[in-house]
Amino acid sequence: MPSARSALPVEVLSQVAGYITWLAVGVPMALEPAQGPAWLSVLWGGCFVGFGALFALINAPRLDPWVHRVHLLPLSLMTLCSLGVIGFGPGYWLGGILLIIVASYAAHLLSLPHAALWVLGQTVAMGALFLATGETVPALVQAALYLGFQSFALFTSHAALSEARAREALARVNAELRATQALLSESSRVAERLRIARELHDLIGHHLTALSLNLEVASFVLEAQGESKALAHVRTSQSLAKGLLGDVREVVSEVRAGSSLDLAGALRTLIQGIPDLRIHLDVPEDLSVDDPQRAQVVLRCVQEVVTNTVRHAGARNLWVRVARTERGLTLSARDDGGGAHALGRGNGLTGMGERLEGLGGRLELHPNPGRGFSLEAWLPLGLTG
Repeated sequence: MPSARSALPVEVLSQVAGYITWLAVGVPMALEPAQGPAWLSVLWGGCFVGFGALFALINAPRLDPWVHRVHLLPLSLMTLCSLGVIGFGPGYWLGGILLIIVASYAAHLLSLPHAALWVLGQTVAMGALFLATGETVPALVQAALYLGFQSFALFTSHAALSEARAREALARVNAELRATQALLSESSRVAERLRIARELHDLIGHHLTALSLNLEVASFVLEAQGESKALAHVRTSQSLAKGLLGDVREVVSEVRAGSSLDLAGALRTLIQGIPDLRIHLDVPEDLSVDDPQRAQVVLRCVQEVVTNTVRHAGARNLWVRVARTERGLTLSARDDGGGAHALGRGNGLTGMGERLEGLGGRLELHPNPGRGFSLEAWLPLGLTG
């Protein structure tokens, strides 16, 4: 279907069924003896072949973004070809079946009210052709039958499309929740490590420092009193206290050094299970961020990029790269969709820019009409003023 961007078995079967239906309509009509001038047969053949070519066109994955941008053009041409097959045909009304295929695709390219109006309009045109070539009552009955068939195809396709979109939205939300959960779990781990480090430094470190100072004072007193035996034990205890204090400080430093958020893992979790889009994530294996707020901003930016690409770009691939430089974190993303002719910021992109600017970062958007949308973002890792 036009809205799909991956070759799922159901979609392949539906396309095969469409081609079989197209041939089932055309072959009997082509074998029927011609009942008019030769140019009518030529026009009929052109309309029949044209419908098949358009059917192949709207099912070509690489042309999917173009089809969605100019959706009225292929839909109009398919309807005209179907009516041409009816009008120029050898006298019976198999050609109306092609309009059922058009009705099923209208559900993917138009809103439901507009698609219903489209079906009604092409049925009226078909009924006029039937009236021009046959008796009134049979023609109206035939047109009513085809209206019912088209309506059934339209609403069935709309229901299937709505279900597919709901599954896609659920998969995206599930991926976002899992990524957020992973980041929150990392934040809790980091907070606990920092708490332990502070406790070690403030409590044990403080007491060991006081103990070391008291032992040093005791050593001076014993030395002044000439208590050499007790002095030796005190100095040994002082040496042990200083060594233990050094060990505590080393442990605190190691705990603080390991208190970075695993941003790479959260990003990989975010892109898992996104349907109908191949996401190529380029991120260092050991990418980590010390500040939970900055990690959250990067995660939300990538989340918004994925959501916008799925909803608006009509792309099959999305490339996302996150890297750490001396100046901060860089995020770049591009897709192979149709791009945009006008640079407009919706709520999502506006929120992304505000998050980045709030931490001293920036966002650059590149609509690239016909070549895919891209963006670049930068976020400093140091404290902002």
